[in-house]
Amino acid sequence: MTVSLWLDWIYIRPDCRGFSSASRLFDFSEKIALAAGEDRLYVWVHPDNNRMLRFLKKKGYDTLNLVEVTKRKREKTEEVRILDNVLRY
Repeated sequence: MTVSLWLDWIYIRPDCRGFSSASRLFDFSEKIALAAGEDRLYVWVHPDNNRMLRFLKKKGYDTLNLVEVTKRKREKTEEVRILDNVLRY
């Protein structure tokens, strides 16, 4: 059986930031993944969330392996650049 573990989102209240809370939560999530026999924790992050991307890079996350693409029926709201691709969000 293949196990895939995802950390869908994390939020630290502004008044609680700066105390390594997010880092400790990530470390705990990675321990859960290892205990389940998985050497990888998948993390969903929006491509324009630069703060989270910097945090993940600092934690050693550097492999992009999934891009979610959707089609809206109404006008575009904004554009996001991923490498050489400009996508609407």
